[in-house]
Amino acid sequence: MPSTPHLGKLIYTVIDSSGNVKASASIKVRRQGATVNGNQTGTTINVLDIGAIEVNSLISINTGSTTYTVTAISTGTAITFSSSLTVVDGDRLTVDTPATALSLYGNVQGTGSAITNPLTTDANGTARAYMFAGYYDLLISGTGIATTLETDLFVMGPYLQDAVIGTFGSAHPGGIWWKPLRTITDDDWPLRITDKNLTDFFVVTGTGKVVAAARVNIQSGGLLVDSGGITVTGNSTITGTLTALTGITSSGTAALATLTVSGTSALTGLVTALNDLKVRRLKPDQGTALAAGDFALGAGWGTTATIGAISGTDTAFRFTVTAGGTGLSASTAVVTLTYKDGTFTNLPVAVCVRGDVTAPTTGFWAANSVGATTLQVRFEGLPVAGNTYICHCIVLGAP
Repeated sequence: MPSTPHLGKLIYTVIDSSGNVKASASIKVRRQGATVNGNQTGTTINVLDIGAIEVNSLISINTGSTTYTVTAISTGTAITFSSSLTVVDGDRLTVDTPATALSLYGNVQGTGSAITNPLTTDANGTARAYMFAGYYDLLISGTGIATTLETDLFVMGPYLQDAVIGTFGSAHPGGIWWKPLRTITDDDWPLRITDKNLTDFFVVTGTGKVVAAARVNIQSGGLLVDSGGITVTGNSTITGTLTALTGITSSGTAALATLTVSGTSALTGLVTALNDLKVRRLKPDQGTALAAGDFALGAGWGTTATIGAISGTDTAFRFTVTAGGTGLSASTAVVTLTYKDGTFTNLPVAVCVRGDVTAPTTGFWAANSVGATTLQVRFEGLPVAGNTYICHCIVLGAP
């Protein structure tokens, strides 16, 4: 636990029907229960809200002593038990024995030994304890008083039902931590910001979805998606930096689902556009730079031929070949590239053009053999020893 103060304080005084304080009364602090919604009989009971009830808790009805085991919580308003219950509207399902232990402390830091639960009132009829902030039920009993159940008693403090404002260790030095006692769903809203009329402006659901009434504006730092990708179903404009490590999917028609990125963006994962993709210029510089070792010259360039001026990646690249020596031949004047960034799933499409006008001027480059791991281009003409020939290629993956 953090060393700074963070627990809430419970102070409760028990009085009898005559208004006298009761010493030695018992106050059993229970996690928040649930109020029954309608008369029911069965193993699944509908409630207004499940409160802090969790699977494997032992539940009592009102102040009764018979307990029932919770086996499932299907929604935020339905609780299933191991045996049948008969309840009426307004009955309280109270947590007799929680599945997750409930701790009470003697100081605000929560240090030292835990205080025994139930609490016992002092000579002034009062009991005190420090605990996590939140809603609780109190079962009160003792000599000369009727056993009663106080429900939904709220204890103030920065700790909210196992949620803490403070230090969580060196990796997470501060912030707000909400750790609920049950499985949460989209029906739970750990963070909700509204106006005075309860109009929702910003909501974070229990499964991490962010719901905003207006556009979410990232002022600086960009948007980083580590996993899961980004799915755009409406018009989206990003004027900062968008970094996606997995993928971006844009669905719908262009008019209904437009992703506009006007800042500098790095998309290192799969980017899928289910409609037209409009760009100003394509710059395929995210692949691995090609080097001389990725190319092999055919014998038709001559015994002393060289390759040079290499630039680009598998997608778009250029190189030069200077013919030389003996053995010049049009049929074997080929250059074979082994793709630097691995195998294409489907055979790509390749286009190569000539970038010079040296003799023979009628010669041209052609994609002679396009494979999944290699590309072979051939100079359609007889090379002249000493002449340098420039080749530009574009290779695109095919569906």
